Amino acid sequence: MAADTIGLIEQLELEPCHVIGASLGAIITQSVALARPDLVRSATLIVGGGNFCRSAALQLRGQVDLLAGGIEFPPAMQQRNLLEAILTPAQLQDDGMVDMALDLAGELVSSFGSGGQHGQLHADAVWAEEDHLAELAGMRPPCLVIASEHDPYFPPSRLREAAATIPDSHYVEIAGAPHVGVDPTMTVQLNDAISSFIQAH
Repeated sequence: MAADTIGLIEQLELEPCHVIGASLGAIITQSVALARPDLVRSATLIVGGGNFCRSAALQLRGQVDLLAGGIEFPPAMQQRNLLEAILTPAQLQDDGMVDMALDLAGELVSSFGSGGQHGQLHADAVWAEEDHLAELAGMRPPCLVIASEHDPYFPPSRLREAAATIPDSHYVEIAGAPHVGVDPTMTVQLNDAISSFIQAH
């Protein structure tokens, strides 16, 4: 996926450009910026980058092992996994918020198509079992690292560590946000942080 991104930037003759990615996209952004810093004016890593936390790595490995054994996730398990990404711990206890998120999650799951989520889970699981923190010391483009307070995959402690390893970085944390925020006020904070960073670079 990083190679595809590099090819697209070159084909469209966009270099050097601002590269922004969230979650798996942040992992791809990190890979692109490290492999081809000449193509990247700045890199923005949103709720991703460096290393997954240990609990997330275990969850990813378990999911991939099930798929490798020919066991597809039942719909309820898919929904619960997405709820964990979309809602904060407090919101998970609110049935109204769960119903709202399930409507959104249903659209996300249907967009994958048959087997479409397998590749993403496998890519995440392999990344989670490797050390991708130390390599950030070699990051040449300036980076914005954005964390969400209630992210169960890349919690703030991990992303603060990533930002501290990058030579030229700025760290922002969105208070009260889950991995994938649906609150418009949090989206405004995210957009403002990215806009300010890009304007400065």
